[in-house]
Amino acid sequence: MKKSKKNSLAAAGMILVLLLAGVIFFFTYYQVDEVQVMGSSHYSEKQIKKMVLRGPLASNSVLAPLLYTKQNTKDVPFVDGYTVTILNRHTICVSVKEKDIVGCIPYLDSYIYFDRNGVFVEGSTERNEKIPFFDGIKVKKVILNEKLPINCLLYTSDAADE
Repeated sequence: MKKSKKNSLAAAGMILVLLLAGVIFFFTYYQVDEVQVMGSSHYSEKQIKKMVLRGPLASNSVLAPLLYTKQNTKDVPFVDGYTVTILNRHTICVSVKEKDIVGCIPYLDSYIYFDRNGVFVEGSTERNEKIPFFDGIKVKKVILNEKLPINCLLYTSDAADE
């Protein structure tokens, strides 16, 4: 009886050692050394890495794509979603899908960015020179992710004749 108990303890210890060695091998063999960022014009590569790869498992090239891919991101301005893919055992790629911003208007001491449907996407104190600026459009209030309260008056040649 003592021999079988001793043998089962030795077998359990050996399995535990092999399991621990497997975990150590998994985390060292699939260690992320390089992160490539694609599709971001609003944020730098460093900013995207900081936003996307948060947490202790982001340094593993197998687990990062499983845990850090998000299709909908409400907490990241100007970004609709991002996917993390593995390129090789030491390299992952973050593909960013940005929101389609078509213009900005002044509001208080900042700029309001909106999409093609007139929905308020993001506000910023700095103006992005790449996005068209519409001076002369005034709004009384803005709510994030809601349509800007703009009343457009269309002037046609018929209206001008009357």
